[in-house]
Amino acid sequence: MLEIITVRKVFLIGFLILILNWVWRAVNWVWLRPKRLEKYLKKQGFSGNSYRILMGDMRESNQMDQVAHSLPLPLDADFLPRMMPFLHHTVLKHGKKCFTWYGPYPNVIVMDPETLREIMSKHELFPKPKIGSHNHVFLSGLLNHEGPKWSKHRSILNPAFRIDNLKSILPAFNSSCKEMLEEWEKLASAKGTVELDSWTHCHDLTRNMLARASFGDSYKDGIKIFEIQQEQIDLGLLAIRAVYIPGSKFLPTKFNRRLRETERDMRAMFKAMIETKEEEIKRGRGTDKNSDLLFSMLASNTKTIKEQGPDSGLTNIKIGKTKQETRFLRPSVTTNPISKG
Repeated sequence: MLEIITVRKVFLIGFLILILNWVWRAVNWVWLRPKRLEKYLKKQGFSGNSYRILMGDMRESNQMDQVAHSLPLPLDADFLPRMMPFLHHTVLKHGKKCFTWYGPYPNVIVMDPETLREIMSKHELFPKPKIGSHNHVFLSGLLNHEGPKWSKHRSILNPAFRIDNLKSILPAFNSSCKEMLEEWEKLASAKGTVELDSWTHCHDLTRNMLARASFGDSYKDGIKIFEIQQEQIDLGLLAIRAVYIPGSKFLPTKFNRRLRETERDMRAMFKAMIETKEEEIKRGRGTDKNSDLLFSMLASNTKTIKEQGPDSGLTNIKIGKTKQETRFLRPSVTTNPISKG
């Protein structure tokens, strides 16, 4: 009986220690650590708003975003107040050496060229920023890699973007332009003239051109991939504007379910396209004037593996890695950098 009581006491003490540890970590994450960082930053000459528990500057930032995006797009080149209104406001208020709060995390703003040069030259001390629990979805591939991994990916992807390979995508651009002009001719054929929203057609033109240039004969699937990626961008903006609570990405929320669905659908489509193009490579098709960027990337990876061994190539390129490198080819990135929030 005494032994049972002793075991219960030990278990209870251990449980209390565990609870206290969790409470301490939560308090440190929500309050103590941010206040320490705020103190350190102000000692180093940075200025900014005082930390507000958990939310930081996010509420004010979201409000400014809503106001800025509700106004008509300005015709001048001063786009920063629309793209990043809170950042613009902070620099005007606190100067070029300031900080903002993304929840309990400070974002340091540096605009001095000498300081920036020092930061860029010491990438091992200043790693690329993460954007929360879904960083692998919203910001991945070459943009997110560092060090040897970045060099490896860059060396394999470089051949796909050489001038000779880029010239080979001009026929894809030409085909897309012809399709749009033919569509306009059909619209105008009835009355001889027609009034239309050129922005919608230009967006579709860019989407079709990039899909053809990136995926070749599979460009229709490429268009669907761009649509999925656009949805992921919208989900990413929601994630960035909300406070990340550790472990929340594992909860069965509507947001997490939809994010997993889009990632699964996109992987399946990429897998089918990549397997088709790998079969073409095995049959001996070489890069030619009709090669698309995806084929060129896969051919470059295959050549690297044959010449330098499997460790030198991207052996898991079949699904994930190639998908990541095409994110910057989204139509919204190319045609609409200002109006998106």
